[in-house]
Amino acid sequence: GSSAKGWSVWDVPAATYLKVDCEDGYPFREGLARVEMMGLVLSGAVLDYTDPETQKNYLLYPVEFPVLDGEEELEEVKD
Repeated sequence: GSSAKGWSVWDVPAATYLKVDCEDGYPFREGLARVEMMGLVLSGAVLDYTDPETQKNYLLYPVEFPVLDGEEELEEVKD
């Protein structure tokens, strides 16, 4: 797509994101700790996101669910 002068367009891949509220500071490390605590795997770069309706700021952590030893990876089922 096109963008305004001085801006870049990023094509962000579809993923599952853990959304962390940034209104009480900039919780980058806290978000990483939450990913680990939940047993998830960070799968890409963390993104800044501002909700256009509320103007609230978030960090989006792209995550994957790990395959545990002895388990087979399941294919995603789409409706």
